Amino acid sequence: MTKTRTITVRSPLDLLAMVPYVMGFHPEDSIVVVTVGDAVDGFHARLDLPNDPDDLPVVVETITDAVERNGVRRVAIVVYGDDEYVAEMVSRAVTDALGEGGVTVAEALRTDGDRWFSLTGCTEPCCPEEGTPYDLRSHPLTAQAVLEGQVTLSSRQALEDSIIGGDPEALEAAEEAVDRHNDRLLAAARPPVGPPSPEGTRKHLVQEGHWVAERVRTFLADAEPLSHDEAGRMWSR
Repeated sequence: MTKTRTITVRSPLDLLAMVPYVMGFHPEDSIVVVTVGDAVDGFHARLDLPNDPDDLPVVVETITDAVERNGVRRVAIVVYGDDEYVAEMVSRAVTDALGEGGVTVAEALRTDGDRWFSLTGCTEPCCPEEGTPYDLRSHPLTAQAVLEGQVTLSSRQALEDSIIGGDPEALEAAEEAVDRHNDRLLAAARPPVGPPSPEGTRKHLVQEGHWVAERVRTFLADAEPLSHDEAGRMWSR
């Protein structure tokens, strides 16, 4: 989850160019929520698309809680993925939940990386059923990133690899740390009796979000690289 900088978005193409500009990578199989307009404390957030419908409530609660906590009243949604059904299911669930809290979804799109599709039910010529092809290479925000010396990586995995590095021993240590922290997540979400609960998962993710924010602040202050354990914790699911 990242804080916003002011960027003017006038079209779906601008929105699609904005996401990798602010995230630092091109998302895959993700839902991205960005603040639109004024907010108490605007933010951008990316979550993995749920592999199981039972995981959808966790995604919805994580987004709605973040939106409420930051005083955001309008957002845009971009879903990255090839599965039209999953994209519509997730977008609709998030849109409905936000609407119950008085938050407006100004735009909702799905992209497969080559074409974007409206998720708002638009049937106008600007939103053809077969999607709209696009290319971000010549977009002003892409040029701005180059001008600023910002490296926009091809995927979240590429970002992860750039942080962890290529040392096999270091990679193994970080992978072990990911497993440890994933186990910790499951343990935190699991009640004394029964399966893991969305509420337990949500609380743990909020705590982890606070830790990530504090670790980023520390890095900006002292430029101390992540330890293997911290890298694993940062990238655990």
